[in-house]
Amino acid sequence: MLFISIIVLIKKIMHKVQFLLFLNFSTVFCQADTTLIMSYIKSAEKNYAVNLDLDLATVFAKKAINLSEKITFYKGLGYGYSALGIIDEYKGNYAESILNYESSKKHFTKGHITKGIATSNLNLGVGYYYLAEYEKSLTYYLNALKAFEKISFKKGIASVNNNIGSLYEEREDYSKALIYFKKSLVLKEELKIDASSTLQNIGINYCNQGDFEEGLVYYLKAKKVKESNGGVTATLYSNISACYIELKQFNKAFTSINKAIRLDTSINNNYGFAYELEVYGDLELAQNNKKIALKKYLKSYELSKNTYSDLEINITKKISDLYTGLAMYKKALEFNKALLLAKENVFFEKNKEAIANLEIVYETGKKTQKIKLLNTENSLLFKENKLKDVTIERNRIIRFGLIAGALLLLLILFLVYRQFKIKAKTNNLLAIKNAELKELNATKDKLFSIVAHDLKNPVFAFKTLTENMSKGFEKIPKEMMFTLISQLRNSSFQLFDVLNNLLSWSNSQRNNIEVKKVKIKPYEQVSEILGLYQISSNEKSITIINGLKIDLELDTDKDILHTAFRNIIMNAIKFTPKNGEIKIYQTENTIIIEDNGIGMTKKDVAKLFNITEDVKSIGTFVEKGTGLGLILCKELLEKTNVEIKIESELEKGTKVILVF
Repeated sequence: MLFISIIVLIKKIMHKVQFLLFLNFSTVFCQADTTLIMSYIKSAEKNYAVNLDLDLATVFAKKAINLSEKITFYKGLGYGYSALGIIDEYKGNYAESILNYESSKKHFTKGHITKGIATSNLNLGVGYYYLAEYEKSLTYYLNALKAFEKISFKKGIASVNNNIGSLYEEREDYSKALIYFKKSLVLKEELKIDASSTLQNIGINYCNQGDFEEGLVYYLKAKKVKESNGGVTATLYSNISACYIELKQFNKAFTSINKAIRLDTSINNNYGFAYELEVYGDLELAQNNKKIALKKYLKSYELSKNTYSDLEINITKKISDLYTGLAMYKKALEFNKALLLAKENVFFEKNKEAIANLEIVYETGKKTQKIKLLNTENSLLFKENKLKDVTIERNRIIRFGLIAGALLLLLILFLVYRQFKIKAKTNNLLAIKNAELKELNATKDKLFSIVAHDLKNPVFAFKTLTENMSKGFEKIPKEMMFTLISQLRNSSFQLFDVLNNLLSWSNSQRNNIEVKKVKIKPYEQVSEILGLYQISSNEKSITIINGLKIDLELDTDKDILHTAFRNIIMNAIKFTPKNGEIKIYQTENTIIIEDNGIGMTKKDVAKLFNITEDVKSIGTFVEKGTGLGLILCKELLEKTNVEIKIESELEKGTKVILVF
C-alpha cells in the first residue's frame, strides 16, 4: 500500500512539473511570436517609407496581421492594418485606406492602446483630407490631438498640429493655419527633430499673405535645417529666390535661383527647371530687363507646353502681358489665345474625367446591386445623363464666348495698329478695352473656379469610395457600410445641387427661362425640401421649424420658388453649427428663413450677389461655399418680381427675406 501511494504521489508531481513546463514554454513561444510580428511591421514600414516597394511592404503587413490573429495580439493587428492603410494611401486608394484605419482603430480600442487609437485618428484625418472631406478630417485630427496630449506624446502632437495647419491653409484661412504651424514648430525644436517642412509651411503662409520679409526668415531657417540633414531642395532655393525678388535683393535672388537650376538639371527634373526659368524671368523683369525676361519665359513655356498645365497657364499669361508692355500686340494676341486654349483644355479634361468617373461608378453599382439611391431623380444614370447634357450645353456657350472674346480682342488690336500715330487717342481706347477684358476674364475665371471646386470634390469622393467598395465589398463591416453609403448619398446630393444650379444659371444667362405663375402652397414646397436634407440636418442635430401656414397660397413660378428655397435652406444647414436652429416663417408679405449660425459682417453680405467677389473667406467654418446659389436665386426671383434681402450679424445668425 505504501509503495502504491508513493507511485501515485510521484505521478502527481510529474504532472505538475509538466504543466509548469508547458506554461513556461508557451510564454516563451508567445513572446517570440510578438517579437516576430513587430519585426514584420518594421519591415513593412521600411519598404513603404524608404524603399518605396509597396508590394513587399504589403506582404510583411499581412504576415503581421495573420500571425497576430492566431494569438489575438491586438497591438500587432492595430499596427498591421495601419500599415495597410498607409500603403493604400501611397497608391491613392483613399477609401480603402480609411477602411484599414478603421480596422486598426477597432483593434487598438480592444487592446486599450491609447497611443495606437490616437495614431489611427490621425491617419483617418489624413484619409478624409485627401477625399476633401475637411469637416470629418478636422474632427479626427482634434480627437488625435486630445489623445496625444492626454499621454503627453509630443511627437504626435507636433504631427497633428502641422496637419491641422495644412488643412486650414488649403481653405485659405492663413491666420488659423499659422497658429497650428507654430505650435508644431515649437514642439519639433524642443524634441530636436527635423522641422524643415513646418518651417517651409510657415514661410509659404507668410508669402501668401504678402509678408515676404517674414516668409524669407522662415525659408532661411528651413535651409539651415536642411543643410544639417542632407541638403537643400531645389524648390526651397526657388522659394527663397522669389522672396528676394519681392524684396528687391536681386543679387541674392540670382544666387539662389542658379542653385535651384543646378540641382534640377543634374537630375533631369524638367518640371522644376521650367518653374525655375519662370522665377528667373521674374527676376530679370523686376530689374526692367524685359528682353532677357522674355527669353527665360519663352524657354519655360517650351518645357511646360502641353505637359505641365499649371506652369503653362502661369507662364503664358506672363508672356502675353510682357509682349503688351513691349507694344508687340500681335505677339500678345497670339499668347492670349494660347492662354485661353490652355485654360479651356484643362477645363474640358476635368469634365471628361468627371464623366468617365461617373460611368465607372454607375457600372460598379449596377453589378453589385447594393448601392441604390432613394428615387429616380437621384439615380446615378439620371445624374450621368444630366451631366452630359449640361456639359454639352456649357461647352457650346464657352466656345461661343471664347470666339467672341478673341474677335473682340482682334478688333481692338487692329484699331490700335491702324491708329498708332494718334498716340493719345490710341492709349485711351486701349485702356478702356483692357479694363473691359479684365472684367470679362475675372468673371470667366470665377466661373471656372466654381465649377472646378464644386464638381471635383463630390465626383472624386464618389469615384474613390465606390471603386474601393467594389474591390473589397465582402470585407467591409456593416456599420462602416452604412457610413460609406451615407457619404455617397451626401456626395450625390451635392453634385445634383451643383448641376441644377449651373443649368439654371446657364438658362438664365441666355434668357431661356419662361415664367409660369400658378397658385402654390409654400408650406408643401418647404416640407419637401426639408425631407431631402433631413440626413444632413440630423447629422448636425439641427432643429428646423416650418412655421408657414398650411393654407398660405402664392401666385408665382413653382420651379423658381423651389430652386430659391432649396439653395437658401441648404446654405442655412451648411453654416449653422451643431445643435443649432432654423426657423421658416411669414409676415404680411414676406417669407423669412432664419438661422442662428455663424452670421456675417455687412461687408461680407455686400459680396454675396456679386459673381466677381471671392466669398470663400466668409465665415469661420472649414466648410465653405462658392456663392453661385445665392446669385442664381436673385436672378431667378427678379424674373417673378420677388425681392431677396439678407440681414446678418456676426456670431448671431442670418435672415434671408423674400418680399412678394
